Amino acid sequence: MATSSKTVVLASGLAVSLTALQILWTYEARGCRLVATDSGFRVIGPQSQLRPADIDRLRLHRDDLRELLVLSETLQ
Repeated sequence: MATSSKTVVLASGLAVSLTALQILWTYEARGCRLVATDSGFRVIGPQSQLRPADIDRLRLHRDDLRELLVLSETLQ
């Protein structure tokens, strides 16, 4: 995990940082969607919704975010 934030263990057994979940919820509320790629993920939605600090947070939590996105795609 990227930082020392609280860890959440999902029903699937995947353990990720609470911060990563909060990031996904925040961007979803802004009308953005994150999609897993081979190298991480990409943001789909209005680029105007992303600030420089957001980009830093996305990079910092990249691994947890990608794991969540991959899990989400397998459940759909």
